[in-house]
Formats: sequence, structure tokens, C-alpha cells
Amino acid sequence: MSRILYADVEKRAGTTEPALFEDETGAVPATSFEYGDTLYAKLQRLGGKINVEQRGIERVPDDERTDNSYWNIGSMWLAANMVVPSFTIGVLGKPLFAMGFVDSVLVIIFFNMIAVMTVCFFSAFGPAFGLRQMVLSRFWFGWWGVKLIAIFNVLACIGWAAANIIVGAQLINAVNPSVPGYAGILIIAFCTQLVVFFGYRAVYVYEYWSWIPTFIFFLVVLGVFAHSGDFVNIPINFGRAELGSVLSYGSTVFGFGTGYTSFAADYTVYQPSNRPRRK
Repeated sequence: MSRILYADVEKRAGTTEPALFEDETGAVPATSFEYGDTLYAKLQRLGGKINVEQRGIERVPDDERTDNSYWNIGSMWLAANMVVPSFTIGVLGKPLFAMGFVDSVLVIIFFNMIAVMTVCFFSAFGPAFGLRQMVLSRFWFGWWGVKLIAIFNVLACIGWAAANIIVGAQLINAVNPSVPGYAGILIIAFCTQLVVFFGYRAVYVYEYWSWIPTFIFFLVVLGVFAHSGDFVNIPINFGRAELGSVLSYGSTVFGFGTGYTSFAADYTVYQPSNRPRRK
């Protein structure tokens, strides 16, 4: 049984605001967004025809959680981390923290394992509740407290997007100097907006394949560097200096990995609610 999301129907009298319907679990079916003759409803119907994700932060009903693929989740996180900023952080060990190859690799592996724990933990809440991460955070921070967290999340996402776009524009300019930096920024921003406009499914389709050219690029860079003769290994040091370098570099790696926690559940809301949390 479904009910109108707004309990006081009289307050909506004479308005053009579309009625949303929720079931006994609080989930909102996608079809409810298309109800009515308002411009909003017409745009929702148009979006449904071209496979645009129609919902926002509303809870996803169980019958719409049809994504059963573990590889969709895995490839999404693989593509999200196989980017130039990841490569940049990976090479900071020697020039910034005076660490060798072996201890840098150990720090990267160990602190990444710690960082992904929070991402994995909160990703499991997506299938269980069908809610986005910021909505779930109301449980811990309350109605007003989570607004501050949401602001921090927006600022972090803006900074992360700016870093990616600027670095990407620099790469385009390095490959093709005739493309100025501002043009590269506009190209990447437009292409990104085109993908995210269609929502969940389009993001997964893109991420499903986008890691492959990046992986090939990383292999080419590795091969060129291996044959350049510039590799100089620094032996593992001991003492307080090494401890400080390990903790400093580790905090950098940890901050990069755990930054995805603020939207971890967003990418699993269409997974079945009976999905085992340990998987």
C-alpha cells in the first residue's frame, strides 16, 4: 500500500507541486515522479524515456534494486582510483618523504587497507536501506548536524573535481599543445556533466570501461621509467625520522582513500536489500 508523502493534503491545495507516494517502508517508486501535468512531471517522463535517473535522495524500493553485479561495484571503485591523482600520491614517497621503494609500497598497501575499511563499511548500508550516504548520516549527526557535514562534503567534492579537471586539462595540453588549458577544462567539465546527467546507470557503464585506457597508460609510464635507468632505490631507514616519514606519508594515503566514505552508500542503493554485507 502506498500513501502520499505529504501528510497534510490541505497544505498542498491549489499548488502545482507534484505528489510523491511512498510505501510502508518509506520508499518512493520512480513512477511517482511522473505523476501529474506539471512541468516537473513532464520532464520526469521525458527523462524516463531516455533512461535518466529520476530520483534524488528518496529511498529506493526493493523492486527497483535490480543491480546484482559485484563487478559493477568493483569496476566503479577501480576506475575511480585508477586516476592521475592516485599516481601522483603514489610517487610522493621519495621526493617528499625521503623514503625508498620498498617502504613506500608497504605504506601505500597498509594505509590503503585501513582507509578502505570505512568505505566498505558504509557501502553496505546502501543495499540495506536504499538511501544515499548523506541521508543515512542523519542517524549519526541529526537533522541539523548533517547539514554541516553535507556542506563539508560539497566543498570536498568541488576541490576534488577541480583537481581532477585541472590535471586532466594539463595532460590534454601536454599531448596537444594547441589546446589551451581553459579549453581542456571546458572539455572535461562538459564530458563529465554529460555522464553524470544520466545518473547511476550511465556512471556505471562509463566506469566499467574507463579504467582500461588508464591502466594501459600506467603500464606505458612504468615501462618507460623502467628502461630509463633513473630508478634509484633508497634503503629502508630506521629510527624516528623514518617513523615520521611513514606516518606522514601514511596519513596522505589514508586521507585520499577514506575521502570516498562520504558518498560510499550512493553507489550501492540499487543493490538488493538481501545482499550479504560481508561480500
